[in-house]
Amino acid sequence: VSSTPENASTRTEGVDFILTEDMVGELMQFGFYTDITEALGQGWGTSAVLYDNVKLDTLDIGPAHSGSFYNSDQSGHGFSIEFGYLPDGSPFGIVYWYTYDDLGNPIFMLGNGVPNGQMLEITLFSPTGLQYGVWQRPTENDGGTAVFNFSDRDNATFSYTPSTFTETEWGHTPITDLPLTKLFGIPADKYFTTTQ
Repeated sequence: VSSTPENASTRTEGVDFILTEDMVGELMQFGFYTDITEALGQGWGTSAVLYDNVKLDTLDIGPAHSGSFYNSDQSGHGFSIEFGYLPDGSPFGIVYWYTYDDLGNPIFMLGNGVPNGQMLEITLFSPTGLQYGVWQRPTENDGGTAVFNFSDRDNATFSYTPSTFTETEWGHTPITDLPLTKLFGIPADKYFTTTQ
């Protein structure tokens, strides 16, 4: 049973907690004492204790997952990944992949999609046929399918299913669960809000 004296004032303050992935699925109890009479110091007669039980779930992909990702054993190619919101408030992800063909020529592919929990699946395409200084609409070649599974905001795995075009023209082969680490990211909110 809790009560609030008629002459007591209330104030709400935020408390930040650092939660790690190993806490997911655990039942946790948060509690703290607070003065109910200002400046009297904590004591049984002048303070209240507040508790809340929380069960942690996995955290969905959000803006803090944005950044430059690569595999440290394969430095020289990688991804720029951005997460944000569309004008209607729905979450959205864009991926730019800087890679090579089987002859060592650089290739640029991109794609976009809607995050689903800890995963982003996209269809890639690669623009070709442009010439520097001369504008003409590029050919949008099917680049295959990419799947990113994030374990947290700084680590993911990448799987790739090449298209017929990327297999025959560039010699691409499937990739399964390639570990990726964030090399660089601009500070952002850790996760998408659930209020929108």
